[in-house]
Amino acid sequence: MESKDRNSDSGPDNHHEWDEVVRPNQRPVVSQRTYWIRRIVALLILIAFITLVVIGVKALAKALSSGEEKPKSTGSEQAKQTPDPAATGTEKDSKETEKETDKDTDQGGTETEPAVDASGPQECDVTKLEMTVTAPSTQFSSAQTNQFSVITKYSGQEPCTIDAGPGNRPVTVFSGEDRIWSSADCDETGARVLVLANGVQDTAQMDWDMRRSEKSCTPDLAKAKPGTYRAVVTLGKTESEPYVFNVVD
Repeated sequence: MESKDRNSDSGPDNHHEWDEVVRPNQRPVVSQRTYWIRRIVALLILIAFITLVVIGVKALAKALSSGEEKPKSTGSEQAKQTPDPAATGTEKDSKETEKETDKDTDQGGTETEPAVDASGPQECDVTKLEMTVTAPSTQFSSAQTNQFSVITKYSGQEPCTIDAGPGNRPVTVFSGEDRIWSSADCDETGARVLVLANGVQDTAQMDWDMRRSEKSCTPDLAKAKPGTYRAVVTLGKTESEPYVFNVVD
């Protein structure tokens, strides 16, 4: 009896234990967060797949379209390559005319028209100017005004201009390294523009009252003392040969 009761008592317990063994094999409950993550991943995969399909379809359509256009362009190129008899004849005549012209030019020399300068003569190149300063005598009296002659000769081929005023083309007198007088000091005559041609010579006279001069135009400076002096004429950085003379009372 006791054994039967034990067996009967153990019956429900056995069923309970079986239920406990089965339940762990059931699918676990997914959390809300995991559920949405899986949905989003699936959606992204679907979008990527659709995008790839669209790109593939477009590429295929483009390839088919370009394949259909090639025969048309080939036909157009063939039409362009077909020469026009009339045009071919004209090109041949034109080429023959050009060859004859080149041949005549080679035999007769190059035909080049000289350039015309509409602005007129340019400023003279000082390297093509020969300047000389001289005087009627090598003896200058300190008691009277003496005179220099400035001669400018041009050796260039094209006419040119020069400002031959005493301020731009001055005569300067030195005693050793001492600057005694210059026609550029306090010059009131202004510019003297000349147009020189090849071989043309210009002569100008410049007076010296035998007094010293300064750029500051100081009046009534001392007269040159007796001694040996030299005079030069300059234009830019070009200087003439010195003219040597003596000053006497």
